Amino acid sequence: MRVKTFQRGLYHVLYDFGRWTSIHGLPHVALADDIITATFWIVVVIVSTFILVMLVANSIRKYFSYPVTMTQRSIITPQDFPVITICNGSPWKRSGAPGTPLQGLIEAYEAGASNDTYGFAAPFDMAESLRATRWTRFMFEDLQALDQKRSHNLGYRLNDMLIDCHETVTFYDPYNGLCHMLNPNMTWLTSRAGPYNGMRISLKSPQAAYLPWIQTAGIIYFVHGTNETPFQDAFGYFAQVGKCTSVGIKGLKRIKLTHPYSDCSDDGNGASNYYDNAYAVEACLRSCIQDNITATCGCYDPQYNFPPNISVPSCYKMNDTNAAMDCADSIINVALEDSESFSIEQCNCPYDCDQSFYLIAMSQAKWVPPSHIPPECANQSISSPLWSTSDECIAWYKENTIMLELYFERPYYQSNLEASAYSVTLFFDTWTDALADVGGQLGLWLGMSVISLVELGMLAGVAIAFVFLQPKNVNIKGYDYWKEFNNQIDAKGSDLYKADAKEDPLPPKIIHSDDLKSSYSDIGHTGQEMP
Repeated sequence: MRVKTFQRGLYHVLYDFGRWTSIHGLPHVALADDIITATFWIVVVIVSTFILVMLVANSIRKYFSYPVTMTQRSIITPQDFPVITICNGSPWKRSGAPGTPLQGLIEAYEAGASNDTYGFAAPFDMAESLRATRWTRFMFEDLQALDQKRSHNLGYRLNDMLIDCHETVTFYDPYNGLCHMLNPNMTWLTSRAGPYNGMRISLKSPQAAYLPWIQTAGIIYFVHGTNETPFQDAFGYFAQVGKCTSVGIKGLKRIKLTHPYSDCSDDGNGASNYYDNAYAVEACLRSCIQDNITATCGCYDPQYNFPPNISVPSCYKMNDTNAAMDCADSIINVALEDSESFSIEQCNCPYDCDQSFYLIAMSQAKWVPPSHIPPECANQSISSPLWSTSDECIAWYKENTIMLELYFERPYYQSNLEASAYSVTLFFDTWTDALADVGGQLGLWLGMSVISLVELGMLAGVAIAFVFLQPKNVNIKGYDYWKEFNNQIDAKGSDLYKADAKEDPLPPKIIHSDDLKSSYSDIGHTGQEMP
């Protein structure tokens, strides 16, 4: 009995809510006159609720997928001329090799015979050339120290390379020896496009000074921004001797959103980075490889940067240098499918959020043209051990110099900026796009608003109060509710038809036909005609 009373009470709570709520559909159910109408509106409410739940769930999934849009713009403005890093095709001068570790390597390579010291095997092929190149990187620290002391003229200084330009910043690189940066702080500006509004430099690259295993003649250049490590060995371009290399540049600024919209990072998220400039994926990968070489081989590879507090020696200083080199190469050149060995995927290097770079378009023409006489060749007072006559000078220029011109192809740069496609603007602890999307679905399918949510809260409060604070059944002894109710109805309702009732007699009192005839008779006695 108590259960039925509870169910009946809860029914009345819900029924009462259905009558006054602003949620569309529920009042139609509560106020329906028959079961068919009520059933129809119940089906409508259920179907609308089902569609609403699916759409809201899709909106929530979309919100937590953090979609982005890419805004592309072409911005016309004076552009900062990029940093130009140039390196000679041969990292070290052969003429400076005597008395250095490089001398023995050159002699062993030119002998063309098997050599256990350097790991050469006859007959020589491309493998020996790569092996000799690898040795120069292993010797990098020693060769750098000798060149810095100027005890041996090993590196290509800027005045050795540039015919017409001024020195800016130089640095040593394990792959290319002494390299040079032009415009390192990007202080040069240009507002015009085309070759006549760019930079043109003439460079020397004397082939006679090349190391014997170098197979190409020219210079390596790399176009990049400031505070960026120039990995020209990986991303640089080659300009060959005897050619004028024309380089069209297009600036592209691409900025990605950080977490949670992408996995990019501005600092590598704690990954090893032994390079001083801004974080880059290549710097992270090389640092990771160095960590694995150190852990596996017990030495560090001089071709990669290493931490200042490193406790292991250089692999070049190991007792068995060839074994150390092979150990390092087994990590550097490991196959990705070899799951038991080191894989580059283990480095966990996130890509950088600032992906701005320069697009390059190259073309070449013959250099030196027959009609052009270089200034050094025209000036007979300039003596050189490389030539004795003007014709020899011109011939030498054709074989050992490069003309490099760089310019912007367009007077604008392209900007690609990511923006949130589903904005997360914190405003009174609400998220504007997500709230608008969900609110629109609620309003479309059930006519709900913020007021409706308040009503649902009130319903929940009333239902909880009813469950936990049920009023006890009131039982008055000797009291008949329905009898008392009928008595009250009779007392009030009959007054409408009594002459002494205080209210207006509405509806009018019913007059029987006999009473009507009697009324007419009374009228006839007054002398009035009957109608």
